Amino acid sequence: MKETAPKTCPVALDGGENITRRNFILKALLGVLGTTLAVNGAYFFATVFDFLRPPGIDLEGRTKLGWIAVGSTKNYTEEPKKVDYGDEIVYVYYHKKKLVAFSAACPHVRCIVKYESGKFACPCHAASFSLDGKKITGPPPRGLYEQKLKIQGSSVMLGGGTPAA
Repeated sequence: MKETAPKTCPVALDGGENITRRNFILKALLGVLGTTLAVNGAYFFATVFDFLRPPGIDLEGRTKLGWIAVGSTKNYTEEPKKVDYGDEIVYVYYHKKKLVAFSAACPHVRCIVKYESGKFACPCHAASFSLDGKKITGPPPRGLYEQKLKIQGSSVMLGGGTPAA
C-alpha cells in the first residue's frame, strides 16, 4: 500500500512548518479554553477584591452607615425635609400617614432632586417623581431609592436602602 502524507494547511501557521488539521483544531480549542479561563479568572479576582473591600464602603465609594437617629417623629410633617445620612441626602416626611424616607439622588445620574409642587423634580434631565418615590417622567430607569426607616420610641432611625419600584 501506498502511504499518504497527512492533509496539511497550504499556509504555514506554526513557525514556518505546515500545520495539520488536528493541530489546528487543537490550538483553536486551547485558545477558546484559555479565553474562558481568563474571563472566569478575572471574575473570580473581582469577587475576591470585592470581598476584601472594607465593609463600610459601597461600590460607588460612598460610606455605608448603620442605623442613625435623624430626629424626633415630631420634627417631620407632610412637607419633605432634607436630612444628611452619611454621604447622602435623604428626604423624610409623612406620606399617607406613614413616615417615609427617599434618597434625594436621582437614579439616572445622581443629581439631587428638589421638592416642588407636590413632587420631586430632577434639574439635570427634567425627570419627576411622585411622593411615593415612583418615576413619573424622564430618563431614570426606576424610582427614587427608598431608605429603610424605623421608629424607636419617638426617634426616627435611618438605615440602608432598596429601590422604590
